[in-house]
Amino acid sequence: MKILKYFFYLALTFFYAFLLTGCTDDDETKLAWINGQNSTTVQDIKWMSSGTQDQIWEGVLGADAETDSKEVTQLSGNGECLDSDGNTYIIEYLDSNNERQQTLTLEEGDSKTITIDNLAAKKKKD
Repeated sequence: MKILKYFFYLALTFFYAFLLTGCTDDDETKLAWINGQNSTTVQDIKWMSSGTQDQIWEGVLGADAETDSKEVTQLSGNGECLDSDGNTYIIEYLDSNNERQQTLTLEEGDSKTITIDNLAAKKKKD
């Protein structure tokens, strides 16, 4: 009888552990930004995917400032922002090889903070 109680409590413990881990929001993919430029402020950072806005961080971001982390649903995209004059730029960051990149691919469930290294002029469509 003691063995049966032991297995019952053990099964109950595993069941609750399964429920608790299944109810977390670990599957959210989150992104934040740091303005790594010394003298340039940026504003209204947007996470774009195929020309469509997925998320926005509204407001001005000064040098070395960091945004809040927000959920993004599109795993592949690029950052866009406005400069102090209202011009739109594409955000460039340094990858692990110290090369400037404009696009980024996230893994589902990632939580990344991207440091803005440079702003590239957005090409105008003819």
